[in-house]
Amino acid sequence: MTRRRTTLVVTLTLAVLLVLGTVGVASAAWRTQASVSGTPMAGTVGLTVAGFDGLGGTLSSGTPLSGAVTVSNTGGLELTSLTATVAVAGTGTGSVSVAVWPVTSSTTDCGSVPSAVTSGTWASAVPSWLSGATLAAGGTATYCFRATTTSTSAAMVTPTVTVTGHAATWATAPVASTFTETVPAPTSPTTVTPAQAGIAPGNASTTVPSVTFPVDADGTLSNPYYFCVDVTVAPAAGSAVWSLRIDTTKPPYNSLPPASGWRWETDVTVSGPTQGILTVAGGRSNATITAPLVVRFCVTQKAAAPIMDAGPGTYSVSTPQLASCSDRTRAASRYDACVWTDVTGLYPHFYIGFHYQFVLADVVNASSLGSELKGQLLKDTLSGVEGGGGGIAATGGGTPYTVTVTSDGVGPSEGAITGGMTRTLKARLTSNG
Repeated sequence: MTRRRTTLVVTLTLAVLLVLGTVGVASAAWRTQASVSGTPMAGTVGLTVAGFDGLGGTLSSGTPLSGAVTVSNTGGLELTSLTATVAVAGTGTGSVSVAVWPVTSSTTDCGSVPSAVTSGTWASAVPSWLSGATLAAGGTATYCFRATTTSTSAAMVTPTVTVTGHAATWATAPVASTFTETVPAPTSPTTVTPAQAGIAPGNASTTVPSVTFPVDADGTLSNPYYFCVDVTVAPAAGSAVWSLRIDTTKPPYNSLPPASGWRWETDVTVSGPTQGILTVAGGRSNATITAPLVVRFCVTQKAAAPIMDAGPGTYSVSTPQLASCSDRTRAASRYDACVWTDVTGLYPHFYIGFHYQFVLADVVNASSLGSELKGQLLKDTLSGVEGGGGGIAATGGGTPYTVTVTSDGVGPSEGAITGGMTRTLKARLTSNG
């Protein structure tokens, strides 16, 4: 009688895409499964691995993700050894750390990392993952995986992991699975979108990958009335006769005429503004580009501090809190009720505006007040906003009743904020019965 040999190959290809900006911690759960067709027989080997496909997706900075992976022996022979090998390709291949440990209890908790784990990079941790492990016929082993990164640079890591089971002279053989993981770069307060800075390509041959505002060596803006802008221009394809459009009516330029306070530190030709639009093109030395070019200009505001359109990462707003208008630590009452918020500037380059909203019912219902008082306050409407200086306006309306607070000032005395500055605002409610 001829012994039949059943062969199963389990190959796991792990593709991890990381796009990181300034700070970040990331992790992921592996979830992939290969199954064996047919009925396991004595004298056969079979292996499945489940849990790796869950690694695909977007990682959050500062929020490690964990998941369980199960390895099952679906054959009729004991697997006397399990092995895992890995080939890692990409950029920043050492930027991802992996911790792996076996689950020894009936409850799988991969959120708490024990003291004894197998850890390292993908290249060093994966080969040690199953080293020396055995698995009885029909048995299953569960492992927790936790992948993290502290890289502050963009990376693309593509490990190819191969899992194999061995039984005497028998062996399972390789099967593959691929997925992608993305970590978006955290918003950096040193970079804004071109649209936020009023800047756009001037022709179809030009792209604007980034706009940044350089700061002093200590990372602060010592003079809120003076700032510089670095605009990166690049050819859309091949080479380009580049051009930019700058909307001088937008913050932070405040319609300041180019002759009255603009200085160009890059060789350019400037025309306009026409209806507020300034057209900028290359000078004699750089009219045609084949690679990205950084164009720098500086603006001196003589009458008012510049103010930037609100953008991600430029400020933070605390959770609105219902309290007494005279004392934030005291509970609100029927005729003494304000919604308090703190707006903190995160953008160090110059003063910026801000904008936020809250639904009055959400704030009232989140308070610890009694149901009768809550019902009374839910009938109230906004009477105004206080505490931020001029240039801050608030409106209320709609269903549900929503309050919108906006800073459109042009300087520190007009409601604008800069890095490290906090404005405490209170929206006062008026009784309507």
